Amino acid sequence: MGWPNKIDGNTRIVTIKIPASYVNALDTLVDMGLYPSRSEAIREAIRKLLLEKLGSTWMEKTNRSKRKIYSVETEAIDLSPA
Repeated sequence: MGWPNKIDGNTRIVTIKIPASYVNALDTLVDMGLYPSRSEAIREAIRKLLLEKLGSTWMEKTNRSKRKIYSVETEAIDLSPA
């Protein structure tokens, strides 16, 4: 499956190709202060996808492996101007 791109015990580097418009939109979210980085915005999107598609089964397995989990159901985003 290729080179593992390991950062630490729980983090991996994954190289992807996405349309420039997606990158621009991610940069807008970061500029608005909604996320500290593109990476964090992408991580949240992936967490939401995994919860939607795999539900509690994925969450339980992840919790058992002692990884840090962010609850997207209870996480609030303040959209008010800074």
